[in-house]
Amino acid sequence: MFWWIVGFPKRLIWFVVKNVLAIVDSAMMLIVSLGWPTFTMFHGTSQDAVVSIKTGKKWLVGGGNYAGSGIYFGRQIKTAKLYAGGSKSVEGKERELLHPIIVARVTLSALRNVSTLPLEDRERVADASGDGGRQIAKNVSFPYFATEFWRTDHGWWEYCLVRGGEDGQLVSSWRIRPVGFAHVKPENTYSGSLQRLWRGKSHYCLSFTNIIMTLISLGLVVAQHFIHAEILGNGGFATLFGFFPS
Repeated sequence: MFWWIVGFPKRLIWFVVKNVLAIVDSAMMLIVSLGWPTFTMFHGTSQDAVVSIKTGKKWLVGGGNYAGSGIYFGRQIKTAKLYAGGSKSVEGKERELLHPIIVARVTLSALRNVSTLPLEDRERVADASGDGGRQIAKNVSFPYFATEFWRTDHGWWEYCLVRGGEDGQLVSSWRIRPVGFAHVKPENTYSGSLQRLWRGKSHYCLSFTNIIMTLISLGLVVAQHFIHAEILGNGGFATLFGFFPS
C-alpha cells in the first residue's frame, strides 16, 4: 500500500500525458485529412511487422517493386490480405487462417497512374526482378509522390507511396496515419474488434515533420473555408469571377 501511494502521482501523470497525446494525435490526423485528399486504406503485413509498428518502429520499404519501390496499400481488404504473410491458425470450432491487416488513413496527394508514365517506365511495371520498380520509383518525381495501377491478374487497384532508393529501409511518412489493426478471416471479414494503433510509442504528434504538415494542412483548411465563404457570399462562381454582374 505504501509503494502504491508513493507511485500514484507518477502513474497519474503518465496516464494524463499518454491520453493527451492520443487526443492531439487524433486532432492532427483529422486536420491533415481535411487539408488533403485522404483515403482509408489497408496494408497487409506479417504478424511480426504488426507488433513492430505497434511498438513504434517504421514502415519497411519492401522489395516487391511491382510499380515502384515503396509502401503498398489497397482500398479493399482482400487486396491487403494477399500480402498478409505469417498468417496464423487459431483453435475454435474449426481451424482458420487469420491475416494481419493494418488500417490507415493515407494521403496520396499528387498521384500518377502508371499508364501515364513514359513508355520506358510503363514497360518496367511488373518486372519480376524488381529492378524495374526501383527505377520507376526514382523517376517518379515532384509533384507526384505515389503511383496507382490496376492488377489485371487480381482485378483490383493498388497504390504505392514511392520511396526511391530506400529499398529495405525503415522509413516514416506523415502521409500514413495508422489507426488500428485487425485479423481478417478468409471471407474478408474482421475477426474481433479493430485494435487501437497510434504507432505505439511513436505518437503522430511527436514528429517535427508531422507538426509542420499539420500546420500547412490547417492553413489549407482555413483558406478553403474563406474561399467557400467568398463564393457563397457573392452569388457563386459566376459572380466571383465576374462573368455576370452581381
